[in-house]
Amino acid sequence: MGPEQADQVLRRHRLDPPEVDPPALHPPRTRRWRRPWIAAAAAMVTVLGVASVLAWSQRTTDVQVPPLLEYQPAAASDPQNLLRELADVAERQAVVGSGSVHYAKTRTWSFTTDATTRGDTIGTDIREGTVELWERPDGSGYRTTKGGQLPFDTADTVAPQTDPPAHSTGPVPPDLRDLPVRDAGSAVVDRLDARKPVGELLDDVADAWVKRSGDPTTAAAVLRFLADRHGLQVAGTTTDRAGRAAVAVSAEVTLGRGWFPHQRRYLLIDPTTGFPLALEHVALAADAQALGIRVATPVTVHYTLFERGGWVEQVRQPL
Repeated sequence: MGPEQADQVLRRHRLDPPEVDPPALHPPRTRRWRRPWIAAAAAMVTVLGVASVLAWSQRTTDVQVPPLLEYQPAAASDPQNLLRELADVAERQAVVGSGSVHYAKTRTWSFTTDATTRGDTIGTDIREGTVELWERPDGSGYRTTKGGQLPFDTADTVAPQTDPPAHSTGPVPPDLRDLPVRDAGSAVVDRLDARKPVGELLDDVADAWVKRSGDPTTAAAVLRFLADRHGLQVAGTTTDRAGRAAVAVSAEVTLGRGWFPHQRRYLLIDPTTGFPLALEHVALAADAQALGIRVATPVTVHYTLFERGGWVEQVRQPL
């Protein structure tokens, strides 16, 4: 059995432990890593004989995670004032592209674990996904989804040398719940639930931005919406994982369950455009029993980069 097949056997769900044990497909094998920052590209799967097939050695030191972003103090320390200033900046921007079809490209990375066919955790991975979405005003469109594993080096490059193979490509049926067309930022905000904790709202704002990235009125509206919420902090200035300058606001989230029940969300914003750039999930606590492995916190467990967004004339047209 080759490394790719072994990866399929060892692969586990992304951020939440599975509700049922994975099926026993093949005899278990042990996975080793060549150097700390290589999560997948340099993995070796070896057969250690009958004894190792019958007795797994659970490994608790192979924790593969991206490095935490480093933040410097920002000129503005009040999150409400900062967000309102960024909203004013966004409002002065031009709409990205032209046409009636919205295009968005996002990349996501998530913490995952490698497990035996009996569910015993033996290591961790960073799992990458790339989505390109073209969406018409009625919500129909076209989506391509790619996925794979991404090795991190000490410079924390944002992309592998070659894109992973496409996992799915095809038309998207109309969605009756689609967001309004561009220049309707207030209508986007109307769909956000102000009763939610502000940390959860950062996730919702990121989802809304994916649907309307490149629209200045949407950016301004969601930032002013966040400015009216309490519980945010200014994390500072940084460089996102695509090398772009950013300023970030953050808030804690208590999930109460799952692998990482206590987290902090970071929304990274371009200070020159007011457009959101990325969303990061940093775990502040880890449930070792649920994970089956010890993970030191704080640790980055998920992040999304908003790479491109705007309008084009037709589906599958590049921006």
